[in-house]
Amino acid sequence: MHRHDLIRMANQVAQFFETSPQELGAAEIAKHLQSFWDPRMRRQLQDYARQTEDDLHPLVRMALSRLESPTSSGAGLRADGRFDDVITAGTEAGATENGRI
Repeated sequence: MHRHDLIRMANQVAQFFETSPQELGAAEIAKHLQSFWDPRMRRQLQDYARQTEDDLHPLVRMALSRLESPTSSGAGLRADGRFDDVITAGTEAGATENGRI
């Protein structure tokens, strides 16, 4: 796939999550990339991100870093390839929204 298509698609995903809290948005983008993008597409995007600072939305960069090494906060990609759930800290509503009570 062409690099500009990958950048456009990744940035569109990031635009969807721009109104979310930054950590949640980055986690959801990483989850989307892991779940729906072919590994070759992710590798191409990661390679591009390593080469330049241009074009990629900051949330995409955060998401890619989560894919490479999960955050110490516990939210991110686990060793089994699945993601930890990210919930709104300290609110019962946040826990309920993510299926936890």
